Amino acid sequence: MEIREFDINGYSNERIMIYGTTVGGKMIFQCLQKIGIKIECFVDRRMAGKEFCGIQVKEPEILKQEQGMLLIAVTRAFKSVCQFLEEIHFDRAYSCVNLIAGKQKEDFEYEEDEQVGVTDFLVKYPLYVNGFHKKKLVLPTLEVFITERCTLRCRDCSHLIKLYKCPKDYDINATIEYLQNCMEAVDYIEEIIILGGEPLLHKELVRLLEWCSGADKIGDVTVISNGTIIPGQELLDVMERTKTRLRLSDYGKLSTKISEVKRICEDRGIKCFVLRELWTDMGPIHEHDYSSDELKSIFTDCPFAYDLLLLNGKLCRCAHVAHLNNLSMINSSAHDCVDFTGFPENIEEKRSEVWQYMNIDYLEGCQYCNGIKNSIQGIEPGIQESVSNKC
Repeated sequence: MEIREFDINGYSNERIMIYGTTVGGKMIFQCLQKIGIKIECFVDRRMAGKEFCGIQVKEPEILKQEQGMLLIAVTRAFKSVCQFLEEIHFDRAYSCVNLIAGKQKEDFEYEEDEQVGVTDFLVKYPLYVNGFHKKKLVLPTLEVFITERCTLRCRDCSHLIKLYKCPKDYDINATIEYLQNCMEAVDYIEEIIILGGEPLLHKELVRLLEWCSGADKIGDVTVISNGTIIPGQELLDVMERTKTRLRLSDYGKLSTKISEVKRICEDRGIKCFVLRELWTDMGPIHEHDYSSDELKSIFTDCPFAYDLLLLNGKLCRCAHVAHLNNLSMINSSAHDCVDFTGFPENIEEKRSEVWQYMNIDYLEGCQYCNGIKNSIQGIEPGIQESVSNKC
């Protein structure tokens, strides 16, 4: 479907809705406020029934009846939103690149922990809007999984960490090799996100950060931690030198070290921000026997369909599906992943494979998911389970 650019000069007092209730939605809301435009509502499944920026949030399904202009203010889920809108025949959707063009983070009001998100939205939003229509193959974000070990055992972990019976660290030499292979096929990666498990448990994290800092095709590097570990001095030194960012997931009383880690990072000049978010309960893992049309609908409506994860050399558009394959619970890698375990013999063919992969209709692994529409939204993150199996 065609997504037009919102043109303030052509606006004539029509009803406006904003799709997205994260920092991007807040930024677009503020842009409209400054030019005297009021919005009707926000649209977002996980926040439906609540308020955001003092405005009511509604279910995406209301767009089947609601009339007006819809401004899309999401990044990773941008294409999924467009596919959903096309499916319901909503044809008055607009991107907001012009609204944020030339803006700096100082032009917005935000919480302390939203500062990095504001900066990222200004850089990455135009890429998600335009990136897959350009000749250059730019990945706005690539998550890199380095360890199954974790200090928590979260019941609803999308990476299924609790199912790894003998959790282990992944070989950093192999991880670097897979990243190099991937970088041969793409033009640039705006941000590498290093995660687990708990990546601060990996003793060779320092070496991975040093390698990433010297890679020409990598922009920002972010490490995600659960706030239970204080980084060691060597790691802090490297993070400071390489300008690595630290994102702390706040799980309340479980994240016992958050305040101390934030203070240490501030003293060292390391960018550190806290993310508090609600999770989704995707339900028990079993084959649902969906039809091909149902699979396409589930994939189209999923906000996680562009969460690119590199796991054991396989690039996958869904962490849940990637780990199901890694755990040998399903066998859909041939369709659901791009293999970077070996150096691409033909770079152009591998690039073409990635292009095609970014435009597939569904993952076969979606058969083992409730789908966002059928799942419980906004559940408490970090609910712990007792350890029932030991290696």
